[in-house]
Amino acid sequence: NDSRYCMEGLCAMHGINELKENIRQMCVIKYYPTKYVEYINEINDNCNYKNVETCWKEIAEKVGIDTNKIEECAKGEGIEMAREDKRLNEIYGVLGSPTIFINDVEYYGGRSPEDFKLAICSSFISEPPECSQVLSTTSAAPSGSC
Repeated sequence: NDSRYCMEGLCAMHGINELKENIRQMCVIKYYPTKYVEYINEINDNCNYKNVETCWKEIAEKVGIDTNKIEECAKGEGIEMAREDKRLNEIYGVLGSPTIFINDVEYYGGRSPEDFKLAICSSFISEPPECSQVLSTTSAAPSGSC
């Protein structure tokens, strides 16, 4: 485990800063789920894996996230969530990102909201009314581009 890429038995492809941000994002999802999309959009627009350690706090504060809470989470609970994520990756044989599972089956379809909705709704015996709503057919990112 190279310390440039790993800590606490966890590693990230682009280095330790990416790993730390991944853990913070798990904490943001847990404690600020309604602010996560805004946070991640700002991070993607203003930071990268090289400078995220110096820019994440300002973004978190801007979107209404308590940075002390996230830092505390990232020291313990966040690491445990990342270990659980690693354990699940090993169980499911995940080797790359993004990898998506729907009802324990790896999903290989399109990446638009409508594609995901159709895949999820196809598993219902009696589809809920939300399945009749048409969503965007524009993909946020092509498969394998992350």
